[in-house]
Amino acid sequence: MVSTPWCTKAIASAVGWVRADEPVDGQLAQEILRLKKRIEELQARLQQTSSQPLQGAEDLAQGEERFEVNFYTKFKDKELKNWTWEMSVKMTWNRICKAALPVMIEKATESEITNALMNETRGDGADKKGYPPPMPSRSDLIPTPSPVIIVQLRALGLVVKDARQRSVRDMHTCWSLTPYGDNIMTKLIALRSKAKLSA
Repeated sequence: MVSTPWCTKAIASAVGWVRADEPVDGQLAQEILRLKKRIEELQARLQQTSSQPLQGAEDLAQGEERFEVNFYTKFKDKELKNWTWEMSVKMTWNRICKAALPVMIEKATESEITNALMNETRGDGADKKGYPPPMPSRSDLIPTPSPVIIVQLRALGLVVKDARQRSVRDMHTCWSLTPYGDNIMTKLIALRSKAKLSA
């Protein structure tokens, strides 16, 4: 006959412990079901709120309203020629979203967001010859427009700060889309059916 160790007996008799080979009583089963249902309700509410604009966002600038975006950058091109360049462009918030949101599908730094906006506005300047050439990776890009734009995108419920680090040495602040931001981006960029447009 195999004797049961005293520690097993103590655990089995402790209040709040249920042995794996013992049936769960009705009251405990009901409590488990209640908690499971509550978890499902909270998860559904979280999914619903994260897929909708923030409360009060209807009073914020968005859509086809225009915002003046100011760019300033200083860098050296591949021929080591120094560039100092600035430009102001009026963009709709829809256009800003089309340019900026896709780079945040995973996550993006402020410089990457600004670079996306600069690429979107390439050719908008009155003096196209003065527009800087494609910037190398070592460019010193000053993200002038990003702070205001990011605050607005956050206020609209489109983006959130992403705490995930790309590497141990990565100290940059990164931003990523919320489910609602992903939904808005898809609606703005997805191709529409030519058949329905011509009907």
